[in-house]
Amino acid sequence: MILTINLDFRLLNLSLNRLNKIKEHSRVKPKLKNLPNDDLYGKIAFDKVLYGYKSNPTLNKVSFVINPNAITVINSKQSGAKTGVYDLLLKLNKQHEGLITLNEVDINEISDEEYFKLFSISREEPFFFNMSLKDNLMLIDSDYEKIIEVSKRIGLDDLLNNIEGDYNTKINNNANFNAVVKQLISIVRILIKDSKIMIFDEGIDLLDNATKKKLIKILTELAKDKTIIISTHDPKIKDIADKIINID
Repeated sequence: MILTINLDFRLLNLSLNRLNKIKEHSRVKPKLKNLPNDDLYGKIAFDKVLYGYKSNPTLNKVSFVINPNAITVINSKQSGAKTGVYDLLLKLNKQHEGLITLNEVDINEISDEEYFKLFSISREEPFFFNMSLKDNLMLIDSDYEKIIEVSKRIGLDDLLNNIEGDYNTKINNNANFNAVVKQLISIVRILIKDSKIMIFDEGIDLLDNATKKKLIKILTELAKDKTIIISTHDPKIKDIADKIINID
C-alpha cells in the first residue's frame, strides 16, 4: 500500500511543492536524451532483467518489448511478476541485472521529472487525496469541462448519480465510494492526463460489461498514438490487444 501511495504521489504530481512550475497534464513531449525518432516514441524494452531474491527471482532474466502506438496485455501466472514489471518500469525498485529502456534510452538516464510526465497508471487500489472528487481530478487538469466530458464518456457521471454522489463529494479512501467507482475515477485521471504511456492494472476487471465496452472503444482510439499497457483476465479486453506478453 505504501508503494502504491508513493507511486500515486509521483504520478499525480511530480511534486506538489512544485505545482506552479510543473503541469503533469502537459501535452508537450519532454525532450529525452538521445530520442531516436517519433516511430520509437513510447517504446519500452526489458532486456534480461533479473529482479527479486536472486535465489528465487520474481523476474528471471526476462526480455520483452512493448511497442508504441499499440495495446499490450501483460499476463503472468504469478501476480508478483506483473507487479514487478510495473514497479521496475515506474522506478519504484531497481533490477539486479539487465536493462530497461524507453525509446532505447536507459530509464535511469532520464530525469524523473521528464520520465513521469510520460506515464499514468490505474492501480487495482488507487490512492486519492483527502479532498473532493473534483479537486482530486483538477490536480491533473484544471479544465473542469474536460473532466466532465471524460467522466460522461466512461460512465462515471451516471454512476455518481446512481449512488447520490457528485463531484463535490469528499473522497474517503476506505468508505464512501466503492471499488468500482474508485476504479472509474482512476481511469478518468489517466484519460484527462493524456500521457503517452497509459497503464491499466487488473482493477478494470471490476467494471461491468457496459462500462468495459466503453473503455474498449476508448482504448482502441487511444492506441493510435499511445502506448497502452493492460493487465486483465477479461477475454474481451484481451481481444483488442496487438500483443500479449506472458511472463512465467
